[in-house]
Amino acid sequence: MTDLRLAVAICGDSFPRYVIPSGWRLVLWAFRTRKHKLAIEAAKFSAYIRDFHAPPMLWTKEEEAPKTDKFCSLPQPLDVSAWLIRHNFSEERAWSMPIGLAHWYYVALAKHRGAEVDLVSPAEQIAIDKIKAKRAGGLVGQAG
Repeated sequence: MTDLRLAVAICGDSFPRYVIPSGWRLVLWAFRTRKHKLAIEAAKFSAYIRDFHAPPMLWTKEEEAPKTDKFCSLPQPLDVSAWLIRHNFSEERAWSMPIGLAHWYYVALAKHRGAEVDLVSPAEQIAIDKIKAKRAGGLVGQAG
């Protein structure tokens, strides 16, 4: 529970400042969190992470492979952050904003520059989720 609480403290703070309790404060923190239910707190943290990392869903064409001359070999977080900084976001903002939001800006800026981007609509996402759930239910039924 203490580790989960520390993760929440780190994720809830602002770059580059992370206030992590130590010494007696950490012991007191651990004592206060012992009465919390781990499953409930973990579910809350999981919901926070899902919300923090909610990038846009994009339609992709299966027959198209990325062209090697235009493919970026940088790690995605660095590529997205560099793109945002190039488009006048401060370095601190580019690195500390929620990951999903950074991807939304990345896609929007690319679309403004003429990129062909097809977003999955909320209605399409619901239909996709229903099909996935139906397939998962069918697989569970077949496994027994």
